[in-house]
Amino acid sequence: GKLSTLGQWNIPEGFNIKDNPQGRICYDVIQKNEDVILVVHDLMNSPYTKTDPNITRYGLNTYIGYPVRLSGESVGSLCAIYKKEFTPNQEDKEIIGIIAAAIGVEEERRKIRENLEHRIKFEEVITSISTNFIKIESGSVNQEISRALETIGRFVGVDRSYIFLFNNNLTQASNTYEWCSEGIEPLIDKLQDIPAESLPWFAQKVKKFE
Repeated sequence: GKLSTLGQWNIPEGFNIKDNPQGRICYDVIQKNEDVILVVHDLMNSPYTKTDPNITRYGLNTYIGYPVRLSGESVGSLCAIYKKEFTPNQEDKEIIGIIAAAIGVEEERRKIRENLEHRIKFEEVITSISTNFIKIESGSVNQEISRALETIGRFVGVDRSYIFLFNNNLTQASNTYEWCSEGIEPLIDKLQDIPAESLPWFAQKVKKFE
């Protein structure tokens, strides 16, 4: 919901690096998602003066912007802003396009790396839970289930995690185990004997063994 400046050079003092995106030229570059460079001259007399206070605040004249893409979708913009009139030549445009493409490639690599790291941590969590259940004593099943729900809940960053069990004919479901993060009210007592038709997506998954 915000337009954030993640990297910058020679920005003016007091420049807000996180702001609302509507009406900003960079946001228009992102929204259009076109493989072309956008050049806006005479910013002080453009419609953007009504929506982007930075233009008059810093006396801006020329804007040059190019979309940064991730998996084909525009996720940001690379821009150069001048206080004087400036018309980029073909070489300038090509350089900006190359840099924007390079940023997109690095973002793609970062995303792949983060997904891989998340996958490794996820597998470690599953291995840990599985190992604990293998070693479990018969009298500690309930405690271990609750511990597993907490481990999963904290890993994925949710407020609560629970186990529902359906009756034999899959017409009702009840909350049998629940973990809640700090400050979250437990609902286990309220979520009992719930009709399956009130949980259509959940019921279908169970019936299909998904």
